[in-house]
Amino acid sequence: MLKDVSIGVPNSPGVYLIYVNNEKEKHLVYAGMSGSLENDGKFKSQLLNGRLNNKQKGVKRQVFFSDKLIEEKYKYLEIKWLVTFYENNKDFPGFVEGQMIQAFYTSKKCLPKWNKSF
Repeated sequence: MLKDVSIGVPNSPGVYLIYVNNEKEKHLVYAGMSGSLENDGKFKSQLLNGRLNNKQKGVKRQVFFSDKLIEEKYKYLEIKWLVTFYENNKDFPGFVEGQMIQAFYTSKKCLPKWNKSF
C-alpha cells in the first residue's frame, strides 16, 4: 500500500519523482512538488507525505497508481523524493520541480507521461 511505503517520507516541502518498472526498464512518468510558500514565509499544509497520499484525477493515489500499473503493464512503482527547503537549504519546491521537468523535456522532447502540463 502507498501509505505503508511512504511512512518514511517527511511532511516537508520538496519534490518527488514517480518511476514505473517492468523488470527490463525503468521510466520516469511523473514529477511533482509539494509545498507552496506563502507570503509570510510559511508553507501551505500539504507537504511531501500528504501530497503523495492525496488524490489524482479525483481518486486516491493508491487506486490511481494501481490502475495505471495494470493498464500500462508495469510491475513496480518507485517513488523518490527530495526535501528542498530546510534549515541549511532554501530551494523552492516549484523551482526544483521546474528544473527536473526542464531536464527531462530537453532530453526527451516531452513531459513525463503522467504530467499533463507544466
